[in-house]
Amino acid sequence: MKVQKEQLAYLFKNGQTNTKLVSKLTGVPLRTVQRDFKKLNEGQLLKRKEGSGRPRLLKSADKQRLIQIVRRDDMQSSGDIQIKMVAKGSPNVSSRTIRRYLNRSGYSKKSPKRKPMLSARHKENRMKWCLEHLKTRWYRWVFSDESKFQLFSHKNKRWSKEIPRICTPKFGKSLMVWGAISSKGKSKLIFTKGSVDSKIYQGILQEATPSIRELHPKDFMFQQDGATCHTSKSTMDYLSSLNWKVSPWPANSPDLNPIENIWGIMKRDVEKRRPKNLDDLQAAIQDVWDNFPLSQVKSLCASMENRITSCIARKGDVIKY
Repeated sequence: MKVQKEQLAYLFKNGQTNTKLVSKLTGVPLRTVQRDFKKLNEGQLLKRKEGSGRPRLLKSADKQRLIQIVRRDDMQSSGDIQIKMVAKGSPNVSSRTIRRYLNRSGYSKKSPKRKPMLSARHKENRMKWCLEHLKTRWYRWVFSDESKFQLFSHKNKRWSKEIPRICTPKFGKSLMVWGAISSKGKSKLIFTKGSVDSKIYQGILQEATPSIRELHPKDFMFQQDGATCHTSKSTMDYLSSLNWKVSPWPANSPDLNPIENIWGIMKRDVEKRRPKNLDDLQAAIQDVWDNFPLSQVKSLCASMENRITSCIARKGDVIKY
């Protein structure tokens, strides 16, 4: 409304007196334009009088009560909040009014972002690990991980006037991929189907070894999470036979691993390719991996210093990565 008033005042000041044309240009009803131009001709300002308009039903105490109700239970509907407000003595306003007041206070319905559930022991171990690696030189590190790519995941946002409804199979097919990154580049991307046990994981490492050695012909530090297939005796013996130095890794710490960010970016890009079957999916994943910018890989590896300091600052809690 304020913007419309400013537009009308600007047009009037610049000599535009054709009310029909002004109404067409601004979208303001003709009667409103005629009324406001009359005020301007009389030297009045297009400003609402103080105290005019319908008084607000919810007073300051009601607004405080509204925020308290939301904080106690953030999943309830605006209709449920309305009933509780009335029960506590507030005016009976519509659920739409409830939503409007909440929006003005900075509240809106949002889908939660999932993060690892960390116990006190997890946070303590994360803190300890980060403190031990404050002066680590990360250019010698190789970060590895597996990730599942789902066919027909449909997680990307789309432009639409309504919520898009897309047909998806009940049990979507998927591919498990393994990869590794370092400040030197990327390893070979390896595809597997089904779950990964120690034997399959060792086969992955065997296949990946040439590409990793190409990046780091001499010593390097290999990072992997604490999955059973990674830390089993047979796997650790196999890694020892390769003469790989393996770093301990704190449990529930995907936010500390830069390759996790690459998986997230890749999944969005792969979905944009709209693969129709597993062959298309594999081809899209491979192409996105091959063309993933080396500069971005280096930047993510270099972010380890910030991840470490952020985790310490949050006393081992989850960081925003």
